[in-house]
Amino acid sequence: MGQEFYLDMSEQNISPEGSIKNQASASGVSFFSATPLKFVVMSVCTLGIYQLYWFYKNWKLIKECTGQKIWPFWRAVFSPIWAYSCFKEINSCTGGGLPIGLLAIAYLAISVVWRLPDPYWLISLFSFLPLMPVNRAAIKVNQHSEAGYMENGRFSALNWLGIVVGGCILILALIGTFAPNAFSSEAVAQVDSPQKYDGGGVIFKYPGNWSVTEDGGEVSEGEVRYLFLETAGDNFVSIQIFRATEASELSEYTQINSRLLAEEIPLGSYGASTFSDMEDKDGIEVIEEHLEMTVFGESIPYKRVYSRKRIGDTIAFIILQVTIEEYEMVIGGFDQILESLSYDGP
Repeated sequence: MGQEFYLDMSEQNISPEGSIKNQASASGVSFFSATPLKFVVMSVCTLGIYQLYWFYKNWKLIKECTGQKIWPFWRAVFSPIWAYSCFKEINSCTGGGLPIGLLAIAYLAISVVWRLPDPYWLISLFSFLPLMPVNRAAIKVNQHSEAGYMENGRFSALNWLGIVVGGCILILALIGTFAPNAFSSEAVAQVDSPQKYDGGGVIFKYPGNWSVTEDGGEVSEGEVRYLFLETAGDNFVSIQIFRATEASELSEYTQINSRLLAEEIPLGSYGASTFSDMEDKDGIEVIEEHLEMTVFGESIPYKRVYSRKRIGDTIAFIILQVTIEEYEMVIGGFDQILESLSYDGP
C-alpha cells in the first residue's frame, strides 16, 4: 500500500498529455455523475461513502483518458487531499469557471469535521455541498460528449440497499447524539414524589421510582447498618453506617471499595480508575471515581460518587455508581438520599 501510494503521489506519473482536456474531443469523455437529487440522497444516507465512489469512478476515467499512472482507489480514499486535482480535470473540460480552489478547501474542511464531538460532527454530513457544482459541471460535459449522455437519476437495488442500511446507521447516530438515553432502561429520579425509608434507626427519603433491594444483611466489623438501593435502571446506591470510632477516612474507603467492586463484578471487568480530589460540600466529604466497564468487548464509562457524612456518633458512606450518560438522570435522587439521611439507632 505504501509503495503504491508513493507512486501515485509522484509527479513523474503524469503523462505528457497532462490533462483530460487534451483527450476530450478524441475520446468522447463521459464523467461519472448523478442527478442532484440522487447525489444528495446517496451522499447523506451512505454517510459520504457515495462521494468516495464518485471520486473513484472519475479518477478511473481520468487514468484511462490521460494515461497517468495513478491509483484511482487510493485517490478516492484520500479524496480530501486529491479533490483539487480531480476538480481541475473536470473543470478543464468545461472551459473553466469553477472556483475549484475554494471548493477543494471547503470539501477538506467539512470532511475532517467528523472528528469533532457531538453534535458538531453532523456538519460533515454536508460534505456533498462543495461537490455539487463539480457534479453539475460533469453533467454539462456529459451532455455534450460524443459518448452520449445518460441521466443517472434512477435508484438501483444496490442504491436502495445503501440507503436503507446507511439510513438506519444515520438514524441511530442522530438518536445517540440528541437522545443518548432513548434506549436506556433508566428514568429520571422522581424526587418530587419520594418514598420514605424508616427502619433500624435509619431514616431517609428516596425517589418514588427507586427501590430498596437489600436491607441489613451481613455487616462488616464496626459497621452497624447496610442498605442497597436500585434506581429505575441498572444503577445503584449503597449506604454503609459505621461507628465514628471505626470509620476510615474517605480517601482510604474509596480505594478499598473500588478494589472490592472490581473483584466481585459478575460479568466483564473494570478498567483503571481515576479519582478526583476530595471536596467538602456543606460538611459532607465527596470524592468521584471515573472508570470503564468492559463487557463483551464494549467499554462503558462509569462514575462512582463517594460521600462521607457524619451523623452523631456514626459515619455514613453513601455511594452512587452510574453510567456517565445516565448521571444527570439519577444524581437528583442521590442528593435527596444524602441530604435527608439520618440515623438514630443503637
